[in-house]
Amino acid sequence: DLRMSRGLGDVYKRQGLFEPILILDGKYNQEISDFATLLEVGTDENTIDEAKNSMEFFSNVLYEYLNNEV
Repeated sequence: DLRMSRGLGDVYKRQGLFEPILILDGKYNQEISDFATLLEVGTDENTIDEAKNSMEFFSNVLYEYLNNEV
């Protein structure tokens, strides 16, 4: 949801890893569940290894966010 996206963005900013969160009009299956989150990793210019390596950073951000929100 938007609140979680913004909260994760705040953690990314604190860790110096921030890229702007894009908020677009449209549905990407989020309406299927109240607790669904879409996470896109990398771009068409990233390698699979780069995308996989970024998950370590994301897991740290998610951990910090969840520990502060729950």
